[in-house]
Amino acid sequence: MIIHNATIHSPVERFATALHVEEETIVWMGDEDTARYRAAAHPQAALLDADGALITPAFHLAHRLDARADFPRQGISAVHARVRDAAELTDLRRHVDATAILTTGAPGPGAIRLLPSGASAAEMTEFLTDPGGPAGVEVGTPADLRAFSTLERRGRVYLSSTLAVTPAALQGWEVIVIMEGAVRLNLAELAGAGVPYALAGEEDPWTLLTRALTEGPGPVSARAAFTALTRGPWRLTPGQGAPRGVLRVGAAADFAVWEVEALAVQAPSEATSFWSTDQRAGTPLLPALGEGETPPRLRALYRAGRRTFEGT
Repeated sequence: MIIHNATIHSPVERFATALHVEEETIVWMGDEDTARYRAAAHPQAALLDADGALITPAFHLAHRLDARADFPRQGISAVHARVRDAAELTDLRRHVDATAILTTGAPGPGAIRLLPSGASAAEMTEFLTDPGGPAGVEVGTPADLRAFSTLERRGRVYLSSTLAVTPAALQGWEVIVIMEGAVRLNLAELAGAGVPYALAGEEDPWTLLTRALTEGPGPVSARAAFTALTRGPWRLTPGQGAPRGVLRVGAAADFAVWEVEALAVQAPSEATSFWSTDQRAGTPLLPALGEGETPPRLRALYRAGRRTFEGT
């Protein structure tokens, strides 16, 4: 499959307007002229005209409570989710890569043990030091935060965005920021301190991204928020070797095709002050987001080179 005549969001292949997928992998990215030559050299490959659509990496959520959500319709190809039983897990894996299952019970293959909100400092320490596999603690209330602030053991923390936490308190932690309620966490300081983090929540990814761009004491750029919903979760996924969540040659063909009204480069908290950028400048573009903007519409989602959603 060769898709051409697209705007491609890739910090690696910055000028590409076309890509070639073989089996489950992106094997080439480049310009329109070369796409025509490749199409002639690979007559077995379907040639698809994107008609100017935006192609981005598929979303990956590092925390989702509802494992029954229609993930492909939201442009999500991978998710860490809580499941109630084996049947729900089997159904989930039909639609997305269930890269990790969040469990409060006995760990299973690919599971991350999760200590729910309400634990004491001693319980958090015991949980994180238990050798039962990858573990994380939920910090969702001021009481949780007080207990968490005394810990010496580091690991993974699922942190509510309603809590004001300094980057110094998060050094050495892998942080999953749950976007909920009034945002009090300074995301810009977190990013500036080099703390690895991903964004997650129960809303659709574009809404989560827009909130990270426009809300709180230290919002981040649209590009940084997008990375925290794509490549960021893959970096925090146990057992991942090769980079994922970015469009590049050799990467898994997990991508979404979006119909958008305007493309932009948006700085933090400037949702109404965006500028369109010529694709030839090589700046990875995203949809213009914020009040008054039309949300992107998903045309198609591909997971491992196979189309899992097609819009009308």
